[in-house]
Amino acid sequence: MGSAILHEMLLHARAETVRVFPAMPSGWSDAAFYRLRSLNGLMVSAVRRGGKTAFVSLEAVVGGTFKIHVSDWKLAAGDAPKTLPRSFPVEQRSDGTVLRLSPGSSVTLFVGSEQPDLRIDAVADGDAQTPLVSCFFARVSQRARWQPIRVRRTGSGCRARRRA
Repeated sequence: MGSAILHEMLLHARAETVRVFPAMPSGWSDAAFYRLRSLNGLMVSAVRRGGKTAFVSLEAVVGGTFKIHVSDWKLAAGDAPKTLPRSFPVEQRSDGTVLRLSPGSSVTLFVGSEQPDLRIDAVADGDAQTPLVSCFFARVSQRARWQPIRVRRTGSGCRARRRA
């Protein structure tokens, strides 16, 4: 039950709509997750830094049309987020970003003028009251190819080690 609640805080999916970071507590300004499976056939990864979502990566397990809603991305209709690969077609609507993915395809969405750092690192603990949730992550290379790592708890935070 507890992991399902955490999953819903980070990623909420119903029908074709995916909401990223829909229920983040105000005290969690930094968060990240790697390849959470949504009910509608997507593997989703995302990073939130300083209270703003830096990027969202989507990988289609099954194809379809999907609507992505990121609560802190205030985009007007027609003002779509940028994509990697750059030529990927997306449509911005008032209720989210709409895109079509074929099985096995992937895209990374971001807002702003510059491409964000595409690494997913462990989030610092901050204080003893911060849950260990921040230690489930992976690292991304600059070419947006996912490289899994194993994360383990250390005394003051998390330390990542590459899988053998």
